[in-house]
Amino acid sequence: MPTLDRPLACDTVLDISHESLIRQWQALKDWVRGEAASAEQYREIERRARRWDAGRAAFLDGTDLDVALAWREREHPAAPWLRAIAATSL
Repeated sequence: MPTLDRPLACDTVLDISHESLIRQWQALKDWVRGEAASAEQYREIERRARRWDAGRAAFLDGTDLDVALAWREREHPAAPWLRAIAATSL
């Protein structure tokens, strides 16, 4: 759920049947691992930005900036995803 003819949005809730989870378990594990890695990379970028804002760290530059920009280009983070990550960081 939702049906195939309904376009997905960033905040669409997906209802996955138990059978689908069993058939696609490896795909689900890979997706969860990828999401966790992406979230951790975002949190590190956010921590660096907060330290820079407080005058306690250098701004992203060189390789660190390249990594952050590549992450943003690859992930295209949407506002609902960022809010969800921020909510789980507390």
